Amino acid sequence: MIYNADDLNILSILSSARCQKISVSAHHGDFVVRDIAPVRDGISFALESKTKLQKLEIPLFGEYNAFNAAYVCAVAQALHWQIDIADSFKKFLGVKRRQEIIGQPNDILVIEDFAHHPSAVEQTLKTFLKRKGQHKLHAVFEPRSATSRRSIFQEDYAKAFSNTDFAYIAVPFNAQALPVEQRFSSEKLVADIAKKGVVSFLCADSQDIITNIKKNAESGDIVLVMSNGGFDGIYEKLLNVLMADPAQI
Repeated sequence: MIYNADDLNILSILSSARCQKISVSAHHGDFVVRDIAPVRDGISFALESKTKLQKLEIPLFGEYNAFNAAYVCAVAQALHWQIDIADSFKKFLGVKRRQEIIGQPNDILVIEDFAHHPSAVEQTLKTFLKRKGQHKLHAVFEPRSATSRRSIFQEDYAKAFSNTDFAYIAVPFNAQALPVEQRFSSEKLVADIAKKGVVSFLCADSQDIITNIKKNAESGDIVLVMSNGGFDGIYEKLLNVLMADPAQI
């Protein structure tokens, strides 16, 4: 078992695991992740084990991906993989729909991410908020999963979306299939994050989102689209609109 030694939930049940255990941590453990820093196309970090210290780079963003990479290193050691792990990371192309760059029309970076759980949304937004410099971060969200369409995480989403400059929130997908008392409220989310200083839009459909982004996005900005579905083909439509000459819109 390869586990996060900084997670109190895991530590509380660790004694019941009757298998080999390998720990990954930011402070102490079999593998320690240190010195995470942005590089041109991703992040670099140092990985210290009992036998060596490695400097690694991955073409992904966010501190959590440094830890994901550390878990891979732990697996490689446990299973005695005969590979050059540093070279493998440099060649790794990422996972579809996870921080996938889908275009950069007029120097506006458009990224697709599968994030839908509030903790995933928060971590993803924090990642790109750190990278935007003096530009703006535009977060687009479609509540589509079984979890996000329900009100159970209503307050958690408000906390997550405080980590952006602009938020474009769609109405929940197929909300009528759920009992009224269980439905997530996009209206409430927009109101709550507006109180936190985020410029927020409640959007009826993908075209409404695209229209608002076109009005607000500027060269150098980042647009992050989060949905676990097709989102009415928003990706190609958004790229086409952002690439077009304003006079043609």
